[in-house]
Amino acid sequence: MGNGRSAIEKATVVRHARRRRRKGLAMAPTQEFESFNDEDAAWGTVAQDAAVEDKTFQDIAVQNVRMRLFSLQDLEYKEFHRKLLPTIDPDRIIGVRVPRVRALAKELHNTPESHAFLGVQSHRYFEENNLHGFLIECMNNFDDVAEALDEFLPHIDNWATCDSISPKTFSKHPDKLLAKIDEWLSSDKAFTVRFAIGMLMKHFLDDRFEERFPDIVASVAHEGWSDENEQQAVGADGSTTYNNAYYVNMIRAWYFATALAKQPDATLPYIEQYRLDQWTHNKAIRKAIESRRIDPELKAHLRALRR
Repeated sequence: MGNGRSAIEKATVVRHARRRRRKGLAMAPTQEFESFNDEDAAWGTVAQDAAVEDKTFQDIAVQNVRMRLFSLQDLEYKEFHRKLLPTIDPDRIIGVRVPRVRALAKELHNTPESHAFLGVQSHRYFEENNLHGFLIECMNNFDDVAEALDEFLPHIDNWATCDSISPKTFSKHPDKLLAKIDEWLSSDKAFTVRFAIGMLMKHFLDDRFEERFPDIVASVAHEGWSDENEQQAVGADGSTTYNNAYYVNMIRAWYFATALAKQPDATLPYIEQYRLDQWTHNKAIRKAIESRRIDPELKAHLRALRR
């Protein structure tokens, strides 16, 4: 390109061009890029030229971000955290505390570098995935957030990344969020389903609660997910591994334990009438008994309902 734009700046153009193509919009110039010279004035010219070097642009952005993350590395924290993430190769964990990753996301938000980084969906390192989620959190427009999550959620491979993403814009658009939750619940990706249940728990257990919501969570299942007796296995080295059913059923149990605290009248029948599978039923009771938000009388009743 004749104007000497950096690779990172070109990557920003590529991301916007892709978004416009997905939405069926014309590749017309926009105010954001009016500073480009005549050679690059048309979106078509810019996107076509930049796309040739797309991989290079993204490589530069990812490498720069990766260096920033490694500069924040805490080896003691890495050793502690890897034990909590049995589904992740320890070599894929850098060892950066979550508040520092969030701070980096705020620093990078809406920069050419962050746009290029978000163009990559499958990252090598755990903290890169977390950063990706936190950058999505920083977006203000609901539709942009939903689109970015649709692209990113299928690539999540662990509970920590899944559970840490909570865009603030969701609370301002409950109707739109509920529609997206319904879409995500139909996914064949376990962590997409887990994320959907987590959002239902976070945003729809208080004044927006409807009695149909627990039934939605109770009925979540997917062909190919093992039953509760096969959710975890111990390897030859003594390590414990978990399959998709475990991570979905764990969030289901967490949902019902939280619902017992916030909406006991609507939720208790699911426990009393044994509407859940045995594993999720017992795990929900255990979590509820451990909760400080449930009174002792209800806890005693729940203990008697264990299977």
